[in-house]
Amino acid sequence: MKKQKFKKIRGKNKLLRNIEKWKKYNLFFDQELLKEYNYLTSKWMVRPWSDLLRTKYPYPEPNGEFREKNIESFIEIYKNWKIELDKLQVDYYLKIWIFFPNFRESQVVCAIGDKIEWYENVFFENDEKLDFPENEFSKETNELLSNFSWEHCSSEEVFDDNEVGEEDEYASKKDYLDSKKWFENFLKSEHRIYQFIDENKENKTYHYLKTDDVWVGEIKKNENK
Repeated sequence: MKKQKFKKIRGKNKLLRNIEKWKKYNLFFDQELLKEYNYLTSKWMVRPWSDLLRTKYPYPEPNGEFREKNIESFIEIYKNWKIELDKLQVDYYLKIWIFFPNFRESQVVCAIGDKIEWYENVFFENDEKLDFPENEFSKETNELLSNFSWEHCSSEEVFDDNEVGEEDEYASKKDYLDSKKWFENFLKSEHRIYQFIDENKENKTYHYLKTDDVWVGEIKKNENK
């Protein structure tokens, strides 16, 4: 397999300052937005990692000091949001999601009302649980993360049998054939399948492609202060 090439990350100090700015902005708990939509998220929107792919080579996933700073920021945001959520005196969902290998998808999420159940079931719970990836973080960061309980889940993309669609839906025949070939190979691979009968009494099949391992964390009760 050909090794993936990545763009170099430059300007360490500037990037660390950008992460700090992002953290300070996201410490704000937007109560009005929460009440309107019943959820808030704090995804790591820091350039260049948050940029859409515009060049041949993407940026690598954040690591080292960038990843450490990110985790510290998530924990600060989580604790600040928790203080504000407790003031509302309502049931709520508040978790940190850590994704691997796509670490840039990691985020803090909170929800109230009808969104609680949706977020509690957004990931697939694996029968075989993986240990938290302590080797990905420094000793100091692991000490912070040890104040949380972590559950291992999977993030998945779902496809039905009609995923490819028709040729006239594509920009070119090549695009259509490439998608068709990819989907046929995916169906031959080992993956999770869910079969059911829909409201029209027709047999349906969903195919699930695992994209990430996700660790869902909440602060331990004895750490609530």
